[in-house]
Amino acid sequence: MENYLENTRRFASQLDPKALTGSRLAKLGGGKIDRVIVAGMGGSGLTGDLAEHFRDEIGIPVPVVAWKNYGVPKTRAKHPFFIFVSFSGRPAETVSGLKEALRMKPRPLIAVVTAKGSPGELRQIAMRESLPLVTFPGGGLTPREAIGYAWGAVSKLLHAQFPKVREQKPIRGLNLGMEERRARALAKRIRGTVPLVYTDHPFAAVGYVWKICLNETGKSPAFQAVLTELNHNEIAGFETKLARFTALFLDHPGTRPEVREASGRTAKALAHAGVKVVRVPLLGSTFTERTWRGIVLAHFTSYFLALSNKKDPVQTKVIDYLKSLAH
Repeated sequence: MENYLENTRRFASQLDPKALTGSRLAKLGGGKIDRVIVAGMGGSGLTGDLAEHFRDEIGIPVPVVAWKNYGVPKTRAKHPFFIFVSFSGRPAETVSGLKEALRMKPRPLIAVVTAKGSPGELRQIAMRESLPLVTFPGGGLTPREAIGYAWGAVSKLLHAQFPKVREQKPIRGLNLGMEERRARALAKRIRGTVPLVYTDHPFAAVGYVWKICLNETGKSPAFQAVLTELNHNEIAGFETKLARFTALFLDHPGTRPEVREASGRTAKALAHAGVKVVRVPLLGSTFTERTWRGIVLAHFTSYFLALSNKKDPVQTKVIDYLKSLAH
């Protein structure tokens, strides 16, 4: 259990590309790519969300699709670049997608990301087919904890294909101690309620990371939605009081003024309906820093929530049971 806490305290080290190992990257850099498709499930699938999140920030020149399903998406793209991401290399959905992409004619550009030493089928196929491959340290981590490494690996592949794309670099001065202190207080406010994570559209991916961490680490039902769309549907559900909820509004300085004003009205309406409202500022001087500090805050908060619920933050017993039903 303490490993999760220590891993989160050391999260900044994941943002150093020196930890990554690339193979056959010289195969990238050519062709007229018109779509990037990042395929993965669970914690590994968060890299696709981050690719969409960082697209403008790092200069990805084509549309990005995050794919979380079997096979590959139907697309009109003539020259897609598929990146298959899996910590373990074993999820049936991701493996099926890689096999399907390899059968496409003409064969598209394909690359793989997985943890170092992974015995999974994804890595085996990458080696057999001589595909570009980036591996990252996975020892002692769960897939969701390794999101910094996995995203760095994806950004390395994107940089190899599109040289003008900015690869993930170390971020100096991440005040993770402050996020740990904030998380202890947040976990106390969430305990005994169902968390609702609300963001504006540009930070929807960070909100989804929060949901994943609250589910898997905190062992809590949790839901995520985006302003202002939630004002047209989700908010109506609180007319019926079925559970105790806490709405976490992840705020940042770049929010459009209209959305900021709407957020205030939403918070007021939720409080009127009996929902606890907590404003959570995403701290940092840049878009990238706010992203990673927000993600680290999600890990810390979920960890302390698990402890308060007397649950192991690493184990996922229901997921393990679900997997056992497939054998």
